Amino acid sequence: MALRVRVSSLLVLAAALSPLWWAAGLLQFVWLPVVGVALVVHASRTGTLRVPVEARILLLFLLVQLFSSVAITEPYRYVTFLRSFWGYLTLALVFVYAGSFIDKGRLLDVALKSIVLVVWSSLLVSFAAAVLWIFQGSVLQFDAALSSLVPAWIRATALGQAVFHPSAGRLDWFMGFGYLRHTSMNLFATTYSMALVAALPVILWIYRSPASGLGKTWRRMAGAGFIAGLAVLALTTGRMSILGLATGAAWYGLVRWPKLRYAVLLVLVAAILGAALLGPGYVDELLYARGQGSVTTRLQIYTQTWSRFVERPLVGWGSELDVPGLGYPLGSHSQYMSILFRFGVSGAIVWLAFMVSVWTRVRRIASRSTRAYLGWAVLAVYINGLTDVWDLDLFTFYTLALLFIIVYLCSGSMLAKEGVDASTGAV
Repeated sequence: MALRVRVSSLLVLAAALSPLWWAAGLLQFVWLPVVGVALVVHASRTGTLRVPVEARILLLFLLVQLFSSVAITEPYRYVTFLRSFWGYLTLALVFVYAGSFIDKGRLLDVALKSIVLVVWSSLLVSFAAAVLWIFQGSVLQFDAALSSLVPAWIRATALGQAVFHPSAGRLDWFMGFGYLRHTSMNLFATTYSMALVAALPVILWIYRSPASGLGKTWRRMAGAGFIAGLAVLALTTGRMSILGLATGAAWYGLVRWPKLRYAVLLVLVAAILGAALLGPGYVDELLYARGQGSVTTRLQIYTQTWSRFVERPLVGWGSELDVPGLGYPLGSHSQYMSILFRFGVSGAIVWLAFMVSVWTRVRRIASRSTRAYLGWAVLAVYINGLTDVWDLDLFTFYTLALLFIIVYLCSGSMLAKEGVDASTGAV
């Protein structure tokens, strides 16, 4: 058991060292080696590997990706394909590790601490970026330590710039106001906001739940991280992330207080009707807060993505596809259209099976409070996927992996089976 604890603690250590990986230019790539080492050591010591259904689905999804990769037409896109493949392989191995780990309570403790540290590492970088911007008027930006080892043609791409010449934010404007739009250690503000909405309900659950098993220090860190995270989320201006978080909060209310379901639904209906009847101008102002270019470009991407998808509906294009006249490739800016475009109908069906499996795990959590908090997070991420790609940023994707593993562990934990109320610790 002692060895198993030390190996699993590699995940906590790796999360704590996130700023170091970021400075070195390794943050996007380090998670697969870390999980792989933990899994190999565990398997060599115990001689057992258990593959849960989510891991089986993901392994099938990886096979579909390999089959679709033969359709890639641009040599550079093999790099983006491998980056994406790397992320999904990491997610699959995380599930294999979780399924093989005997002490599920111990691994849940590791996953919860890891997500707290991921959030706080990001928040500290955001705080440093804000201080630098306020007092010196400059953006926190630098060349990664290992950038000189990367081929120049990779560093010259937009993704290469984000990875190997990282910045913690960029100057932007929203509704006519200039501000520093935070990205922290993530590649983009939208992927940062997605990571936050995946983690914030979880760390709020940790703060309010003695039954989560973490000590007072960790719970206080979680509580402070939730408050600070909400403030930084506003500075990302990730509108779909905020919408997802709000919608997930409605789910939380419906599950947590079922006797008030009609009151919650009434408030939702009133809010929707109010937005439709009284404030269409405000809705348009929010939608076009950064000008019409953002919305128009996305609509063009979605339209052309669909038109090119129907040319190869079964296996897709293998990766994103650059087209003249668009600043972003086809197959971007939506997880679901991206999966459909890159891997065809076959890939979309397999990916849908994974999402359904995760949501089924949420519904199986016996503790109503735990189910409410984790369902909140998962629903927020699913909604965010309408306009953002999950695997674009592998640091964000690892945060999502931690969320999914926490759901997996809680769906079968003794805490859930015994019916412990996670908000009070009472049975």
